[in-house]
Amino acid sequence: MSARARAPLPLAAACAAMALAALAPWVVGTGAPPTPPSAPDTALPRLQPLPPFAEFAAIAARPLFSPTRRPEAARPASGIAARYRLQGIVIAGTTRHALLAPVAGGPALELAEGGTVEGWTLRRIENGRAFFASPSGTEASLTIAAPGKK
Repeated sequence: MSARARAPLPLAAACAAMALAALAPWVVGTGAPPTPPSAPDTALPRLQPLPPFAEFAAIAARPLFSPTRRPEAARPASGIAARYRLQGIVIAGTTRHALLAPVAGGPALELAEGGTVEGWTLRRIENGRAFFASPSGTEASLTIAAPGKK
C-alpha cells in the first residue's frame, strides 16, 4: 500500500471512533428510564373577586371608542325606522335586496332596490345600510343592528 493510500485511513478510523463514542449513550443506555424533572411548586395566586358592576358606571358612561367619549343620544325613531329594522342584505351579482323586519313583529319583507314599502322607496343598498326616500322627499336610512340588539 502506498503512503498516499494510507493517509486517509487514520483519519477515517478517528472519525468512526468519535461517532461510536457519541452514539454509545443511546446504544448502551443506562438501564433505568430517566426520571422526569419534578415540577416546581409555583401555585398560581388567587385572583381577588371583582367589585360590583355598579362601580364601573363611570367607564360605561364614557365609551372608549366614541370620539367624544360621550354615549350617543338616543333619537326617537320616526318614519320607516319606527316601523322596520334592517335584518339583512342580499347581494347577488348586480341585484341587491334588503330584508326588513317589522318592529311590531310579523314576517320579514324582501325588498329590491327601487321597490317600495308603505310609500318609502328603497333607493340604494351599500355597506350594511339601506337608503330610503319618502314621497315627500324625506330621506332615511336603516343600518343592520349589531348582534344581540333589536
